[in-house]
Amino acid sequence: MNVLLIHPPILIDEVMKDFKKFERMRGLYPPLGILYIAASLIEAGHAVRVVDCDAEDDWKQALEKACAGFRPVVAGFYAFTWNYRNAAAIATMVKRMVPGITTVIGGPNATSFPSASLELGDFDVAVKGEGEIIARELLAALAEGRPLGGVEGISWKEGGAVRETKNRDYIKDLDTVPFPARHLVRMDRYSDIFARERKFTTMIATRGCPFSCTFCNKIAKMGKILRARSPKNIVEEIRMLQGEYGVREVMFFDDNFILDKAWAHELCREITRSGLKFLWEIRTRVDTVDEGVLRAIRGAGCYRIRFGFESGDDATLKNLKKGITTAQSRESARLCHKVGLEMFGYFILGAPGETEETMKKTIALAIDLEPRFALFSKFVPYPCTEAFDWAVARGYISSNYWLDLLAGRDLDSHPATDQRQLPAKVVEEYLDLANRRFYFRPRYILTALRTLKSPAQFWRYLRIAASLV
Repeated sequence: MNVLLIHPPILIDEVMKDFKKFERMRGLYPPLGILYIAASLIEAGHAVRVVDCDAEDDWKQALEKACAGFRPVVAGFYAFTWNYRNAAAIATMVKRMVPGITTVIGGPNATSFPSASLELGDFDVAVKGEGEIIARELLAALAEGRPLGGVEGISWKEGGAVRETKNRDYIKDLDTVPFPARHLVRMDRYSDIFARERKFTTMIATRGCPFSCTFCNKIAKMGKILRARSPKNIVEEIRMLQGEYGVREVMFFDDNFILDKAWAHELCREITRSGLKFLWEIRTRVDTVDEGVLRAIRGAGCYRIRFGFESGDDATLKNLKKGITTAQSRESARLCHKVGLEMFGYFILGAPGETEETMKKTIALAIDLEPRFALFSKFVPYPCTEAFDWAVARGYISSNYWLDLLAGRDLDSHPATDQRQLPAKVVEEYLDLANRRFYFRPRYILTALRTLKSPAQFWRYLRIAASLV
């Protein structure tokens, strides 16, 4: 079957063109979710095309060309909650361009809201959870004319109603999943403003997270059980990336890269044995690192580690069920400075129970830890999170808030939680204060200038400053 996979744009409104250019300047990552599905379908014998709208100069033209020349039988979409309306608008366009086509939506929004995803858009089927195996089985059923009730992990429209099957188990052996079909997109369009090398891409080495942070959508993630690819399989993909695309830097997009220390050490040994030379960075928690594993990843080429420090107040961390303390944040930062690993810190302002004093403590901690970069974000009760249930129970937001957003009735995708204790305007003021306090310190500026190695790096730092501030 001919299958067209579409990654909708984050912004679709024509008046937002300038902002979209600015967002692209900050960087654009390859749509690994779509590309994993593409690889799985190609392995099953299907013909696949991909349109990554944000990577196209004119995504509408690219879409029209794909529909006219390729004549897909099935169109698959990957959508988050905040760009669902874009996906729905494009699905309507595709239905008009290719009469009779079957439209399928997957990704976090379809997993969180399968029925609403179908009812509010021109979608025929919603895929819940990991899609590699489900997509194969769905296409086989469509091709053979079999009832969709035999495919686990989907919802679909039938007779004016939405029906669904039970969720499919997560893939146990990730080595059986083919590498993302990167040849279907323009790899030269992807970059990250924080990366040191122009030839950059992202990878996923593990799936699943056993922790219970209140602000994290576990349903739309990859389950609570950690599953890891073998070090040999990961190195094989890196070797392919270097050979075919000249990749010199890899960002591992895993939630918690260093959860299994023995696996992390073995991966470092495998990278060293391979002789591959490349830069890489990871994301992990402050309570999963020790000096030994940090030295191991540093020796294997890792130069940056991203931590979710979140807050400078222990009570706030407890409210978030983050499972860490500020003491652990300080210790992990000390160890990174000791072994020479650059840090990127994530911080949240306006969390449940926050006050102006606790936000001041978070800003102070960010300065004390001295990460190379810090990103301060407003607390948002995302759909299907404990934080959302908490906000609804207290009457801060409606239980239909995100469904209203999907239906186009509310365009604010960053709702405030408790306007009485901490008005949204105050949180916004502290976000601005945090960026100014962190990035405009003389010490920070001098350190950045002292580490410059080329004029190109100087201009990159200016772009980073513009994108953050």
